[in-house]
Amino acid sequence: MKRIQFEDLNFDKNYTAWSSYAQSKLAQMMFAYELQRRVESAGKSVTVQVCHPGASRANLLKDTASTFSKILWSILPRVIAQSAKKESWPEVTKA
Repeated sequence: MKRIQFEDLNFDKNYTAWSSYAQSKLAQMMFAYELQRRVESAGKSVTVQVCHPGASRANLLKDTASTFSKILWSILPRVIAQSAKKESWPEVTKA
């Protein structure tokens, strides 16, 4: 089971880009679950949603990936990923 590393929130020990990224995503999910619980306990009819914007052309893999992954990711983003700027604009639409 994954958990927030409260004893090392700044990753002063054992930092990796992937583990800090995973921690941030886990924290977002935990926040959303708790917010939904509080909204429901207040008797409100609001749905809390957490959205991931998808792949982007950021340099998360630049220093951490294997050589193969770096080569692959130098080609694929042009086809499957959005700009890092667009990644920061996630939106949710009501169907």
